[in-house]
Amino acid sequence: MLITFVAIGATHALYLTILVLIKRNKGGPDYILATYLGTLFITFAITYFAVEWDVPDLMAFQLNISLLLAPLFFIYISSLTKPQKPPLSTLALHLLPYVLTWIYWGGLFLSSTESELNTLFLESDDSQLPLLFILALLLEALAIPVYVCWSLWILRTHKRTISDAYSYTEGIDLKWAYALAVCTGALWVSIVVIEAIQGTLTWVTDDHTMQTGYAFAAFFVYYLGYFGLKQGHITSLGHSGKPVQAALEEPAEIEPPAKYQKSGLKKEVAKAYAEALVDYVETEKPYLQSRLSIQDIARAINIPQNHLSQIINEHLGQTFYDFVNQYRVEEFKRRIAHPQYKNYTLISIALDCGFNSKSSFNRIFKKLEGLTPSAYVKATD
Repeated sequence: MLITFVAIGATHALYLTILVLIKRNKGGPDYILATYLGTLFITFAITYFAVEWDVPDLMAFQLNISLLLAPLFFIYISSLTKPQKPPLSTLALHLLPYVLTWIYWGGLFLSSTESELNTLFLESDDSQLPLLFILALLLEALAIPVYVCWSLWILRTHKRTISDAYSYTEGIDLKWAYALAVCTGALWVSIVVIEAIQGTLTWVTDDHTMQTGYAFAAFFVYYLGYFGLKQGHITSLGHSGKPVQAALEEPAEIEPPAKYQKSGLKKEVAKAYAEALVDYVETEKPYLQSRLSIQDIARAINIPQNHLSQIINEHLGQTFYDFVNQYRVEEFKRRIAHPQYKNYTLISIALDCGFNSKSSFNRIFKKLEGLTPSAYVKATD
């Protein structure tokens, strides 16, 4: 059974690596994904040959593999949420523990006899183990939980960020990555628990633990490759636009929360910006565009994007996502009350109002109105 999971994982990893590399319009995240999947393929291949050829020594190449795979996963997630390319020094810092432990393990295996290695790995108790040996094992054990938690934090921050920059979440919320990180963390916890109680459960063996791990790894490869291939580029959330020329002579600055302490936006300018925003949205109805971003509006009305975000968050008390979708809901309510739309389906009207999907429309409408769209229509008939 183990060799089956390993073979499936290796095949998927190689196939998906090739698909990512031949993908059109590749970006930085795609190259990182290809590197990650290629590393997984090598890992599966080593395990396959070690088991199939009965050469267990090959598994020594995987002693510190988590110190390579965990940072690569984090770097990939980070690259999806931050379009700017990370500096090489940052990448090197993440991979440094892998390099150092590889040097340590390599030196240990080259300088020790087989009997010394058997004694070290199989017979020594914790008090007899060298400090560097313990440190290397500890780094490997902590790599997955540390980087999984770090990835989850990055993804939660990303979720808050896109609500201030986009009027939609489809294709950019990275829910699939969040679910994958959670499942990876859950598997790590499960394996740690199994290892801890293995002595009391006679039916649980090392083979069961390995089979569970490689079965999940095979699923992990397919899931990551599938969604990674589908994932489009998330454009920059940076600031753009130029300030309007109105109301440049203002005395006092607003008392902004910590997020906007250094924005420099003054009270009178903020009021002018807010009026310009509302006037533009109600007159031009940009919310009818399904993939509207705050950058689009900032460019249209010549307001710096960071100031526009501050106006919506601080003065209107909303995120950009809620601000735009509130207008979409109101537009939907106006249309269903008009005889012209009597023969239209609710979803077709919703899509015309700027919603991207039936699920997002139903969710947003119920959040704002307290009723599902169909229940609302019945109540207003």
